[in-house]
Amino acid sequence: MNKRFLKNIFSKNIGQLIFIGLLSLTACQDKPARLSGGVLPDGEVIKGLNEYVQLSSKNIMRESVKTDDADYGLLGIFNDTVFGKTKADFVTDFSIGTRTVFAAKDVIMPPTANVPFDTTYSSVYMYKFNNTIDTIPNEIWKVDSLVLNLQYQFNDWYGDMLQKQNINIYELSGSLGSNYADRFNNEVVDYLPIPIGQKEVHPNDDIPDSLKYSLDDRWSNSRTLWQDADSLLNNPQYLWDMLKVQSDKDSSWLDSDFTDYLTQTKYWNIKLSDEIAERIFNLDSATLTNTSAFTSAFPGIYVTCDDLDETKEGNLTRIKLLGSGSTLASNLTIYFSRLREYVENEVPTDSVLQSFTYTFPINAENVRFNRYEHEPDPRINLDDENSSNLYVQGMAGLYSKFTIPEEISEWADSLTLDASHKLEGDPYLTTASIEFFLEVDTSSNVSYDLGGIQRYQLPESLEIKWKDEDGEFVTPTYDFDSDGKSYSGFIFGNTTSTGTRTGNGERVIKRIDNEDGSISYEYYYRFIMNANYFNYLMRELDNRRYDNGWDLSDQEYLDEFHKLFKTEFYIGPNSTTYNFRRVKLFSASHPERPLKMNIKYYHFIPR
Repeated sequence: MNKRFLKNIFSKNIGQLIFIGLLSLTACQDKPARLSGGVLPDGEVIKGLNEYVQLSSKNIMRESVKTDDADYGLLGIFNDTVFGKTKADFVTDFSIGTRTVFAAKDVIMPPTANVPFDTTYSSVYMYKFNNTIDTIPNEIWKVDSLVLNLQYQFNDWYGDMLQKQNINIYELSGSLGSNYADRFNNEVVDYLPIPIGQKEVHPNDDIPDSLKYSLDDRWSNSRTLWQDADSLLNNPQYLWDMLKVQSDKDSSWLDSDFTDYLTQTKYWNIKLSDEIAERIFNLDSATLTNTSAFTSAFPGIYVTCDDLDETKEGNLTRIKLLGSGSTLASNLTIYFSRLREYVENEVPTDSVLQSFTYTFPINAENVRFNRYEHEPDPRINLDDENSSNLYVQGMAGLYSKFTIPEEISEWADSLTLDASHKLEGDPYLTTASIEFFLEVDTSSNVSYDLGGIQRYQLPESLEIKWKDEDGEFVTPTYDFDSDGKSYSGFIFGNTTSTGTRTGNGERVIKRIDNEDGSISYEYYYRFIMNANYFNYLMRELDNRRYDNGWDLSDQEYLDEFHKLFKTEFYIGPNSTTYNFRRVKLFSASHPERPLKMNIKYYHFIPR
C-alpha cells in the first residue's frame, strides 16, 4: 500500500454512510464516481478513497472472426480517412422455400362457332416451372427473368451515401456443404470467373434527383427532402422518416411528390444471366422439393463489388439476408409464363396467358457468411505500445488491448478480512467500485467538413473481452463459492434489480460549461469491474500467500496472482460481426487524458 498514491475524496462518520450512494456518474458532473461496497463491519472511522492505477495499452488487428449464420451481409468499400480501407462482401446459398406448386388454367369447355366466347376453365397444378409437353404444340412455357433482390433499411449504411459502387454477383463453383461448419471472415471463396449479374448502386438510389438538394442549400427554406449524405448519422431527422422529421419541421414543407418514396425497406434488384435463369427454369420437380438437390444444381452466390479509387470515400451497406417467420428478406425470384392456345379446325378459338413468380428465400438452413478485408491507415502503428490513441472497429478490424499491471497484486494483503493476516492497528479495506472510462478522441480527428470520423455516429456501446483457453474472445465471467454453493457472475457491469446491466460499456456524455458561456460535450465509454470479483480474488490470493509464507515480491506469489487474475483485456464493439461503426479513443499513454483503472474503496478501523 505504501507504493500507491491515495486521494482522500471524503471522510464521514459511519452514520453518514448513506451519502456515499449519492456519488454516481451523470452527464453534468466533472468527476464521475460510483460506490457500491455493500455492508461493512462496525467501525469507528470510515473514509472513501480513490486511487488511479496506470495501465498499458496498444492497438491490435483481429486475425479472424466467425461470420457464419449471418443475419446480415455487409457490402461495399469504405475508405476511412482515420482508420483506412475496409472491404466487405458475403456468400450465401438459397432454400427451395415452400413446395413448388402453382395452378395453371385449362379450358374444359372451349368456345364453338355458335358460342364464340362461352369458356369454362379448370386449374391444373404444376410442380415445376417448365411444363412444356411435345404432344401439346399449342402450349408454350418460357422463363422471363431471374432476379436477385437484396434488402436493406434506408438508414442502414455507413460512409458517403451518394457514392455509386458496382456490385458483381458470381456463381459459386461448388456447393457450400453443411451449414454447421465454421466460417470466417478471411475464408477463400471458390467461384466462377464471369459475373452472372452486375449493377451500379448506392443506398437509397430509388429517390429521384428532383427530391435531392445541393449542399449549399442545406436547411434553407427552398430545400427539398434530401439531406447531406452523412446527416442520417448526425441529426435525428433520419432523411425522410416522417415521424422524426415532423418533430423538428412543420409538415407543410414536405413535398407531395415524395409520398411514393417513404418506405423504409429498400431493395437492390439485380437481374441475373439468362443462362442461370434457364437452368433453374428447367429443373425437375424432384430437385425443386429438396434444398440439397437444389444447391447442387445452383450452389449459391458470392456478392462483392469492384475496387474503388482511394480518393473516393465509398460506403458500406448492411443487407438483410435472413427473414423472420413468413417475412422474406433478400431472395431469388424467378419470373416465367405460360401461353396456351386452343384451335378448332385450325382456327384459334381461345388462349390463356398466365404469368408466374416463385421465390427462393434465404433461411436458417442456408450457408451464409461475411468476408472482410482491412488495410489500416499507415499512421496506425500496431507495434507501438506508446500510441496516444486506441482504435476500435467491428468487422474483424482494429481492437484495443489494455493490460492491468502486476502491481495490482499488492492489494491482496490490504483487502483481507482475516485479522491474523494483519498487523495490529492496520486498517481494513474493501473495494467499492473499479471504473474504466475510455474517452472518445474527437479533437484530433479530421474535421467534419473534410469527411473525418466526427461525421459518423459512434458505437452505442463497447465490450470488453478476454481470451479463453482456445484463444477465442469471450465475455469475462468468474466462478465463486458462497455459503457452500457455486455461482457465476459477470466481471464487468452491475446487474440491477430488474436484471439489466449497467457499467458494461455504455456510451455516456459529460456536459462542459465553458467560460465563454457555450456548452460542449465529452463522450466516454464506461466499464465497472465487479467489486465482489476483485475482493473475492484478492482475498483468495492473500490466503494462498499467507499459507505459503510468500512476500508480495516473491515470484511464486506473482505466478499465483497470474493464475487467479487475468490482466489482459480487449476492447471491441458490440455485435462485432455486423457492426460497421468505429471510434477513436485516448490510450493509456496519452499525456493528458490517459486510460486508467480508477479504484474506489472504503477504509475503516474496526471497533
